[in-house]
Amino acid sequence: MIGVARRVGVGIAVAVVALFAPALAHAAAVEVPELPLPLLPAPAPGPCPGAGSCPYVATSIVGDRDGGVLRLPQAIAVAPDGTTFVGDQYSHAIQRFAPDGRFELAFGSFGRGEGELRGVGGVALGADGTVYVIDAASNRVLRFTSDGAFLGSFGARGSGLGQFNFGLGRIVSQGAGGGISVNGGSVYVADTLNHRVQIFDLDGSRPRVLGARGRAAGQFDTPQGVWATDSAVYVADDRNHRVHVFNRDGTFRKRLGRGRGSGPGQLDFPYDVAVDAAGSAYVADNMNHRVNKYDRNGRYVRSIGSGFGKGPSQLAFVRGLTVARNQVYVTDTANGRVSVFSANGRLLRHIGRDGRAPGQFISPAGLSATPDGGLAVADRLNSRIHQLRPDGGVLAVYGGLGSAAHKLDLASGVAVDGFFRSWIADSANNRVVRRSFHGSPETTFGGPGAQPGRYSAPADVAVDVDGNVYVADTGNDRIQVLDRNGARLRTIGPQVSAEILPLKRPGGVAVSTAGQLYVADTGNDRIVRLERDGSYLSAWGSRDGVGRLSGPSGVAVDAAGDVYVADNGHHQIEKFSADGRPLLRWGELGHGPGEFNRPEDVAVDCNGVVSVSDRENHRVQRFTMVVPSTAACLPTPAQPPQLTLGLERRAGLLPRGGAVLLARCEQRCDVRVSATLRYPRGRTSARLRVGDRTLRAGSRQRVRMRLSRADARRLANAMGGRSGPLTLQLSVRATAPGATSRTTVVRTYRVRR
Repeated sequence: MIGVARRVGVGIAVAVVALFAPALAHAAAVEVPELPLPLLPAPAPGPCPGAGSCPYVATSIVGDRDGGVLRLPQAIAVAPDGTTFVGDQYSHAIQRFAPDGRFELAFGSFGRGEGELRGVGGVALGADGTVYVIDAASNRVLRFTSDGAFLGSFGARGSGLGQFNFGLGRIVSQGAGGGISVNGGSVYVADTLNHRVQIFDLDGSRPRVLGARGRAAGQFDTPQGVWATDSAVYVADDRNHRVHVFNRDGTFRKRLGRGRGSGPGQLDFPYDVAVDAAGSAYVADNMNHRVNKYDRNGRYVRSIGSGFGKGPSQLAFVRGLTVARNQVYVTDTANGRVSVFSANGRLLRHIGRDGRAPGQFISPAGLSATPDGGLAVADRLNSRIHQLRPDGGVLAVYGGLGSAAHKLDLASGVAVDGFFRSWIADSANNRVVRRSFHGSPETTFGGPGAQPGRYSAPADVAVDVDGNVYVADTGNDRIQVLDRNGARLRTIGPQVSAEILPLKRPGGVAVSTAGQLYVADTGNDRIVRLERDGSYLSAWGSRDGVGRLSGPSGVAVDAAGDVYVADNGHHQIEKFSADGRPLLRWGELGHGPGEFNRPEDVAVDCNGVVSVSDRENHRVQRFTMVVPSTAACLPTPAQPPQLTLGLERRAGLLPRGGAVLLARCEQRCDVRVSATLRYPRGRTSARLRVGDRTLRAGSRQRVRMRLSRADARRLANAMGGRSGPLTLQLSVRATAPGATSRTTVVRTYRVRR
């Protein structure tokens, strides 16, 4: 620790600032910067896919289905020329990149059919260029050409010979299981939950088994990765925290790893393994967020990666790797990229774009039009909310995985009320969360359970003109109604009328300006229309026929009273009159403009623009209709100034008793700062003199703070050379036209003589 100098004045201030500067530099809250979103050019008016004449004149798209965006990359293979194939679990696709890292194409899409994927668990290349892919959720191996043409598949769920049980987790540290390697005329598959490796001919015939469940040498517990050379087979034995090496005849040779831990050579849930031409083995040390390298004799050499984080050479969950061209390709899973290192651990480059960047989604779910014509998007698997401006730009992104008041877990639905507050169906936390328009947490309601006021996986929220809130309490088969302050008013369902079946997994809810409630009754393939008090009016829908619906998951009502339905199972948007008469439909299965893959929700804004959360294409499509239904839009509330604070650190930091605050405002704003040093034990404090400043937009500027010699002497005398805590408090108010933001930073440091 730095002692307090006996000299008064500058000495004490230098000691204090040297202590608090590193922490203060990261202390202020930072809003998400406004970024333009990628918008596809609007297609020319013409026929809509699968729907006759086109009901819309233009569409724009927010977010990318693939295009080099990686959402949960966890499998990789590299051809001899450097062409890279990345298995992206959440995109349900293989993305191909050129040797220089440029995105080339993607193949595979969500589903169980030929060439479709539901969770990529491993990727390998045959000598002829055939791409072998583990489809973990469907427990099979698919074969493609390098251009993505489907060739065939083998395997099914089970524990028999030739069957698989890979497993598929929901969170980053528990992703799709299974690893695969091709050598010569054999395919090696890590059959994860059957705790074995199976060996096949290239066409999937003649299965053989290597290993069995256990902890002894040559036995496995949840093997995740496999690599076959001409003389050996390496297996990443995940839950035994080791790598086994076998001879090609199946006899056990040795193990890699020094037991479970984070020390040199130790492993913590190793997920994959690869071997270079010199016989060195590289192990994906998943939970240690690194790659361990061992020489051909099994001796630990080094770790690759500079620790957990988002920095250029840092890693966050290492799920897959391969070695090619004397380089190590690593799937940096939670950072949404592939990191390429030299064999000695030097970072060379990155491949891919992060699917967690602002304006990118992973399985977007609920939508809500905002009163100004913007849009709120529940980014479900990213557990966050995007606020979009009317022009499609990002206004704010907030949330993140967790159960604290400011966090979300599977944000599934969102509604924005007349005060621009967001009401969020926080599904996995079994609660409803209310936030201010700019994302500040206000309060939460509920918790898990079936009692009134409790929730089970709520999926959607709607708000009526009076501010009452309607929650689709999906797991409890009912709708719960709250007032504008969150107090429960009543419960609707499961039984809403003796004329129809009870509600079953209602997934969407909407309220018309006339006060009628529409429920997407997902489990019954229908829409139910009710009065706001729950009185039954009508219902329509079935899997076939007029007004057909299949698993409708979202519903919206426009200003004219017409009803829009996200027909999830048919991959279409259906429009009905208020009483259920079919008016039009558009869309079909695909990933082009106007096509959908499991549309999850729909919203109509005050300009008549229809937005659709295209879930498995990981994007939001916005349609300008031929005949828009419009209402009066409200002005957007002023955005509070976005502040970033820090302290200048350099030699001679405090000449003449002054400290320097570094302040950045994203728009032009006036800043007023108050700064106080306190010694609580002596009940002594001193204010630093600070002048008001006007900051230019987007530039970091220096704000000088001065401590008088008299105040510095008084603090030093109060401390009397003793050790003790010294507290700095900064209060910063930034004012821009129409809005003000305030930031308070308090830091306490123990200063010793």
